[in-house]
Amino acid sequence: MSKFTYNDIVCVKPTVTIWFDVPGFRKPGPRIGERAWVYSVTENEGRPFFRSGTIYGIEFEGGDSLEVHEDDLELIEAAG
Repeated sequence: MSKFTYNDIVCVKPTVTIWFDVPGFRKPGPRIGERAWVYSVTENEGRPFFRSGTIYGIEFEGGDSLEVHEDDLELIEAAG
């Protein structure tokens, strides 16, 4: 079961080691500690670099997006 769901507000932990900037967006880097909203939830199915587990697409205020492993995120506020 996933730790987070759509529209949860999360932040990237300072211990993050791997993230991917979503193509077509400015390259924001991990933006540690900033509020972001979960917009996608997928299981890692052999994607290189990410360990097994759930990968989340998160969007920051201003529209920058990243894909981050669930272990590298922290819940700020649950959706709804």
